[in-house]
Amino acid sequence: MPEAEETAVTTEMEPPFEEDAVSEGDEKSATDSMADLPQEEEEKKEGTPKDGDGITSTSQVVKEDFSKYKTKVAYRLAKALEEMPTDSAYRSPDLVPLATDFQTMRKKLRSLITSAKAYQAATLKVQDARSKLYQEYAILSKDTPIYDYVGKELDQDALMTLNDSGNGKSNATAEELELQAKSALKLNDQGVPSLASIQQLATLHEKTNAVDYQRHILDYITEWEEVVTTKIESELAMVKKLQQDRLHYEKKIEGLRKKAVQAENKGKKLSASQEDKLSRNEKKLKDAWQLHEQKAAEACFLIEQVTLHGWKDFYPLVKNTMKWEVNRLGRENVTYGRLPATLEAMKASYLAQTDSEQN
Repeated sequence: MPEAEETAVTTEMEPPFEEDAVSEGDEKSATDSMADLPQEEEEKKEGTPKDGDGITSTSQVVKEDFSKYKTKVAYRLAKALEEMPTDSAYRSPDLVPLATDFQTMRKKLRSLITSAKAYQAATLKVQDARSKLYQEYAILSKDTPIYDYVGKELDQDALMTLNDSGNGKSNATAEELELQAKSALKLNDQGVPSLASIQQLATLHEKTNAVDYQRHILDYITEWEEVVTTKIESELAMVKKLQQDRLHYEKKIEGLRKKAVQAENKGKKLSASQEDKLSRNEKKLKDAWQLHEQKAAEACFLIEQVTLHGWKDFYPLVKNTMKWEVNRLGRENVTYGRLPATLEAMKASYLAQTDSEQN
């Protein structure tokens, strides 16, 4: 085996992850600006029929608490909807093909979640397999001249120091695990580390990697899919309800006009109450049509924000994935980068032992 060259190990500040959650300032801006949106009147106007005859209010804007989200997806969609161009009306014919586009996007996000979970599981499996392999090395090295460089683990004092730096918690945060690992590195700098002790440090870093991956990658994708699905399905259900209201008035007007034609054919005129009823329901049909078109336009716009402009939600995910990989490789370099010194020390011990045996 060719001799490994000793490499210098430098520890640099790790790049921070993209801030996922909406900041306090952003949240205040969102809620304040959303409060300026026009709201439908909650109370029914005088003369609105009961038992399903009335137009249900739909576009009332409710201030949303964006602090409950870990990502900015919900805030971005709300902000975009607030700034929707006013010339986006009469788009109901576009809704069916756009809804199909959304289902395609949703399938891609679900597939992405599956792949992210598979990568997570594979990474953990590799780490576990490597730890078990080096444990076997440690067992085989016991009572041999190379034990100090292969199987010797951190002593109890060092382990206690690590537990103190990690607050002794099994569910320590990524920041606490990182502090724990850095404390371990300082301990390991006090002498030539063994393969087993290096793996102990690597295990701490692997825990940090796992926490970061779950928080900044897998949780992001999961919430992204949940937010867009919830909001789009809610919009589509609202449009469907408004379409039913619109059809209700269309049928009602059709019946009233039919009666009016029949009365005219008989040389009769509608009574004042019948004319008032026809006029009132014609206005309700117009309102229902306008409200349906308004919400259909909003649904179309929102779907396009999810599909055509979904890259804006995708960008933070890719950015955090790259940073996660950079941090993971950096941590591995800091720990396994000490192997050249261990290898050289083990080779010297091996040569000394074999020379003494030959003499």
